[in-house]
Amino acid sequence: MTPKELRTSALVALGMIAEGNPTAYAMKQAAERSTKYFFGLSFGAVYGDLRMLEERGLVEGRDEPHGRRQRRVYRLTDAGREALEAWLTADSEGVFSFQDELLARLYFADQIPTEETLAVVRRLRTRCERELAELEAIEREADVGASCRRFPLELGIALTQTASSWAEQKERELTEPGGENPIPDPAQGAAVG
Repeated sequence: MTPKELRTSALVALGMIAEGNPTAYAMKQAAERSTKYFFGLSFGAVYGDLRMLEERGLVEGRDEPHGRRQRRVYRLTDAGREALEAWLTADSEGVFSFQDELLARLYFADQIPTEETLAVVRRLRTRCERELAELEAIEREADVGASCRRFPLELGIALTQTASSWAEQKERELTEPGGENPIPDPAQGAAVG
């Protein structure tokens, strides 16, 4: 099985299992401390991916008692380990995907008064500051050392710092007298083109 035949979320699930997260719950918990900053996993996707991976023979699952409930515990098969290694070593640039609801709002902010646009920018800056604090805490607390795990963490910190600085600059542009205010205020009757 080649990596192109699997969704990225399924490949991330293989990596999570290889890293010692053998249940869907453990994967979701691990993702909250790591991959959520660059690749989000939903419980629905994880369960669907694990079923598909098991059907294709890339993982083996067994039910184990866990309190009053059963939980499914997974391990990689040889084919699963090969698929993971093929993905990790693939000669592919991958796809950089960036989605941000607040940036989507800013794209259409010509439709709202400047003070409302400023509020969106401030929410973006506040979120960036919170996420930066979370990433820096992970950096301090995580045992990443010489591990390659520090690479996406370092990039996440750098991107978040840049986004926070950018948001601060846009706040100044929107609030300083005589500053650049490229945003027409629809309440002032400016034409929106």
